[in-house]
Amino acid sequence: MYLLDTDALSRMGQPGMAPGLSAWIDGVADRDIWLSSITIGELSRAVALHQGRDADLAEDFDAWLGVLMRAYASRILPFGRAEAAIWGDLTARLGHASSGLMVSATALTNDLTVVTCQPERHQQTGVRVLNPEDERLFQTG
Repeated sequence: MYLLDTDALSRMGQPGMAPGLSAWIDGVADRDIWLSSITIGELSRAVALHQGRDADLAEDFDAWLGVLMRAYASRILPFGRAEAAIWGDLTARLGHASSGLMVSATALTNDLTVVTCQPERHQQTGVRVLNPEDERLFQTG
């Protein structure tokens, strides 16, 4: 099963979605694709940031986020104690505290493969990563 990171999910909402991502999404059963509550937070932050700059874009983005939340309602994973403990270990070991590490921690806790077009966000975490743009599945260090 798979965990879409924020990068992959946001590319899904863009015109002319990356062809590899589009083909991958079409070939995987919906029930096998999950989201992290961290990703929902990152997308909500993007809506809030756009509200002051481009209200129309913020409104469109917020509507798209609503569609995603309804579509994935039963497949949004929380960030709880187990994830927090793994995230704390990762941040100490890797020297940064990015939200990408929270997504990695969620995937590690739930034995999921992270799907991303930016695999470097998950390097050195030990999580399995799939970049649908080059169809490689790899285990990060």
